[in-house]
Amino acid sequence: MPLIKHEVVESGAEIALWKITETVDELVILLHKGGIYADLPFFRNQNRLAEWLATRVLISHLGVQQRVVYDEMGKPHLEGAGKFLSISHSGDMIVVIMHTSLRVGIDIEKVSDRILRCNINLSTTLKINGLMNKPGWSNYMSYGGQKNALSKYSDWEQ
Repeated sequence: MPLIKHEVVESGAEIALWKITETVDELVILLHKGGIYADLPFFRNQNRLAEWLATRVLISHLGVQQRVVYDEMGKPHLEGAGKFLSISHSGDMIVVIMHTSLRVGIDIEKVSDRILRCNINLSTTLKINGLMNKPGWSNYMSYGGQKNALSKYSDWEQ
């Protein structure tokens, strides 16, 4: 199991990071070993199916058996559980955060120019100022991740 990190922080939030190295078939087996027998959704993209499966394997690894359901804003919740949940994935990495009483939000983003395609104003500013290829430009990536985590935490839509 490629559980990279599992930590309970001071506030009581439980955070776990998983690197997907398994095939879809291996993830299905791991999911069943965790006691989860979910109907597999149809995804045209095998990578997206692997993300879906690995997320559920990770959550089951944390001792959670409830189904992940999504509200009208697209935010994940654990069916029938009194826990707050946030999920993020990028490339082959998945991160989840859960808390029993506090709303949570988390984001993970592979460092790339993807954020520039998502935010034209930031992209234009970085290109104009010649900052994209400077050593500290990854700080701008951090800004994007913080914005995404905040939107997951709150009811704010991006």
